[in-house]
Amino acid sequence: MGQQGQIRIDGGCRRRGCAPGAASMESHLALVRAGLLAEARVAEALRPLGLSAQAFNVLLIVGQAGEPLSPCVISDRMAVPRNTLTHILDLLERQRLVQRERHPHHRGMVLVNLTDDGFATLDAVLPTLRALDADLWSHFSDGERETFVALLARAEAALEYASSARGTAGCQRSETRIALREATRIDSEPD
Repeated sequence: MGQQGQIRIDGGCRRRGCAPGAASMESHLALVRAGLLAEARVAEALRPLGLSAQAFNVLLIVGQAGEPLSPCVISDRMAVPRNTLTHILDLLERQRLVQRERHPHHRGMVLVNLTDDGFATLDAVLPTLRALDADLWSHFSDGERETFVALLARAEAALEYASSARGTAGCQRSETRIALREATRIDSEPD
């Protein structure tokens, strides 16, 4: 590790033949480290409310959607496996922050929505997180922030493309099939 925890690929690695792609490896490691540091900061702010960063992320995603979402959509947006999301939803449901309901047209599918307590918790924590963000990003100019967000979007797109190439694209195909089925469904009752 270099200054301020920065991870560098050293000369020893280059001698052992892992130098090709060293800059890419350093970029990847720096991205992971920055993400972990940011998540730790958020976790510290959420701890008094009994929330993890992932639980808060569920509240934020569903709260901003404006409608109930399927667990598949939530797991895709969070980039977590479905079984991990199921555990998070179980915890949030025990805290009475979310509720799972049957999909109105597909009995085998559930939708997740926030309860009144879930919306209240989201409203209570957002000012604290906005203050954290303002403090962190005050060290960057507007241009630097815009560049950083653009670069992260490119990194995310590349990582999603790599995942889809391996067949791990998530639930978009099944969600598309359901939407097509609903769009072409013939109602049994006449108008």
